[in-house]
Amino acid sequence: MAGGYNGSYLSSAELYDPATGSWSSTGSLTTARYFHTATLLPSGKVLVAGGFNGSSGPLSSAELYDPATGSWSSTGSLTTAREQHTATLLSSGKVLVAGGLSSSGSLSSAELYDPGLGFDPTWQPLLTMVSPSILPSGSELTASGSQFKGISEASGGNGAQNSSSNYPLVQLLSLANEQTLFLLVDAMTGWSDTSFTSTPITLMTTSSSGFPIGYALVTVFTNGIPSQSQLVLATTTPPVCPQPQGYWKNNPDAWPVNSLTLGSQTYTQAELLTILGMPVGKGPKADASLILADQLIAAKLNIANGADGTPVTTTIADADAVLSLYTGKLPYRVRTNTTNGQRMVNDAATLESFNKGTLTPGCGG
Repeated sequence: MAGGYNGSYLSSAELYDPATGSWSSTGSLTTARYFHTATLLPSGKVLVAGGFNGSSGPLSSAELYDPATGSWSSTGSLTTAREQHTATLLSSGKVLVAGGLSSSGSLSSAELYDPGLGFDPTWQPLLTMVSPSILPSGSELTASGSQFKGISEASGGNGAQNSSSNYPLVQLLSLANEQTLFLLVDAMTGWSDTSFTSTPITLMTTSSSGFPIGYALVTVFTNGIPSQSQLVLATTTPPVCPQPQGYWKNNPDAWPVNSLTLGSQTYTQAELLTILGMPVGKGPKADASLILADQLIAAKLNIANGADGTPVTTTIADADAVLSLYTGKLPYRVRTNTTNGQRMVNDAATLESFNKGTLTPGCGG
């Protein structure tokens, strides 16, 4: 029991022992408060949030009680100062605070308290990309991001024999059977604050042991602090490689579909083949809409044929968006030196790289 009111606002706290039926004093709150909430967290600590203090009015401050030390420490404050609210421990371990009263009246707002993992968030490594996202056996894995180099290092107690521990640990966690693998760093490529490249990873087959095939999570640990994880697919099945625009132009019988939507317009195979056969022009008089259409047609055919379109998902969305700005069907006669023309040319360059296989692991990427 902590805080309350007894003629004045209280900061004292007491513990009740059901074995003896007695109360004993423990550490006092940092801030005296009344009409607050107290929530037991999965860690065993107690979160006290908000409340009312006569001199300060509704409070936004929050405190954590540590039963191991019998003391209170400040934690993140509420976004909105409130009293007489509710606090509910969720299955995720977060605490939902809702409603209550503020200095201006009743509140309908709600907020979440995340107890976190007990580390300073500014120390957490940031994992932004893992390559390849489809991981074949024998492939290296490269993790990219920031703050892979730890802020602190371990000490062995002897300055001349300290072992640095500021390097990252990169973990693969199989979602098939929860097997974990900590990756060894490639001696030639090495690691830096923004990148880590592993040695080749052997996958499990029917005749050999290795890391399980299937989806896995990649996590970077620095100073024991985990990053957000990225998903990869470990597979022994060769990827479907994209084909360049010329392949689809010259092999209409290989098309997996008979129509495609470009922008807001749907085209038959005959219309698409006509577009692929149109000259785009040269220099500033080139038609940017045809430059883009040629690569967009090939990219959509490649994806329909089974190629992984993840590397160009946003590019395709942008390409369709810019083509949708125009009415009717292609060509739109857009000069390459205009704003939309430059946008089309840039999207086409990315799609061309995809169509040539350079963005797909195992296909030249």
